Amino acid sequence: NNTLFTSWFFIEIGRQADHHDRGETHFWELENVGAPNTGWGYFTIFALALVPPIWHWYMRKRLATWDEKFATSEEKAIATRINKEVGYEGTSFKGDELSFPIEN
Repeated sequence: NNTLFTSWFFIEIGRQADHHDRGETHFWELENVGAPNTGWGYFTIFALALVPPIWHWYMRKRLATWDEKFATSEEKAIATRINKEVGYEGTSFKGDELSFPIEN
């Protein structure tokens, strides 16, 4: 996430994707390359992770959105199989439950 709070307190972690593209670049020179993110800042996501039911509720929607918008047909098949294995059977790749769009 590319927010001021995230940049200051997490040392530009929101620009980590650029580091993977340009590993030699100093952290203060990294740019936002439009990588998908969680929609909220890292601190908020950390707080959600402290309450597993809320974390799973939120991330399940995010993963379904990712699968719908970015996954190949092969990846969707894998996601469908794994969703069934972990009890997310019935997770739709479409619908109003996907109310948290991936930011680019």
